[in-house]
Amino acid sequence: MSIVAVTKKTRLGQVEASQFIVVLPIDPRYDDEAVVDRLRVHMGKRFPDYEFRFVTDGLPRSVDQFMAIPICGIVGDGWRKAEDTRLMSPPPFETMGKINRWLKAFDPSVENLVRLN
Repeated sequence: MSIVAVTKKTRLGQVEASQFIVVLPIDPRYDDEAVVDRLRVHMGKRFPDYEFRFVTDGLPRSVDQFMAIPICGIVGDGWRKAEDTRLMSPPPFETMGKINRWLKAFDPSVENLVRLN
């Protein structure tokens, strides 16, 4: 996963996380790369300042829910030194709610592509 420049800061001047891992629901439709690509577009239109990485393995998955996890830390190549790490604040609760509602609004059915516009 590439690290992008982050410019959003919290009230205390700490950088706010702008990257998320999204664990997809257990549903065979999400095994289709075209569906995941449509979801990427769906999220990018609503949240252009955020980066989403969609995964189906390595984490517990729900039958009917997405799980958005903000990436709040970055470790550099020299990770043994404290200055090679960077901690970020999670996005505000309201932002996480909006992300989760927008994920839930996504319909993976081809018949409902109109909802993406």
